[in-house]
Amino acid sequence: MDRVVTGVLHSYSSLSEIAHPNWSGVVGLYSKTDHEKYVTRFGRALRNADGNAGMIANALLGSLSAFEYAYNKISDAMPVFLAELDSLWPESDGPS
Repeated sequence: MDRVVTGVLHSYSSLSEIAHPNWSGVVGLYSKTDHEKYVTRFGRALRNADGNAGMIANALLGSLSAFEYAYNKISDAMPVFLAELDSLWPESDGPS
């Protein structure tokens, strides 16, 4: 898919990092480390959510691009598909 819609793989990988239980999805979202004091705090809303806004916007754009690509491919194939359906019913037996 990334060959057709550039950036899909990157968006998928980024969203997978948040969706799956790993650093970005667990520790990265629910902790904040003070490296000078060697302390890590855990809880909600410790990270700036604005950092994910760009990634989510890119994922949305990638999804819309993938939809547009698929929609256009289906639209291009539809006349051939309909012609095949017409050939299945002789005119006298066709649906009315």
